[in-house]
Amino acid sequence: MIPFSQTKIRLIEAGNKGDEVAAALYGLEELHFLFRQNNHSKAACHLQGLLTLCGMHDSEAKPVLLCSCNDNSIHAYDLPSFSERGKIFSKQEVRSIQLGPGGLFFTGDGTGEVRVWKWLTQPATI
Repeated sequence: MIPFSQTKIRLIEAGNKGDEVAAALYGLEELHFLFRQNNHSKAACHLQGLLTLCGMHDSEAKPVLLCSCNDNSIHAYDLPSFSERGKIFSKQEVRSIQLGPGGLFFTGDGTGEVRVWKWLTQPATI
């Protein structure tokens, strides 16, 4: 597959010498992340059907990237490693993710439903 357009983003994590993250966005629908540590590269994640990206910090001030996809899910990734942290599922495609005050964030899906989320300080027990 040849991408019709490509945008490359390079992020460098401050404080970790030699660690580097590169992201390639293909046609606004396909995203590849590459994590390089001490000059060794590994593919961290590959998403198709990408709709929205939103970077934020969790309750412990750790950086997190939220990526909504056309399969009605939001993937959460720790930065800079891009290890998957979890998923949020919705009734329809999430088209909007917005940051709010006090650690809140909001998602809006195709049904018109807006949900309010907050990072937990402690893991929840079920």
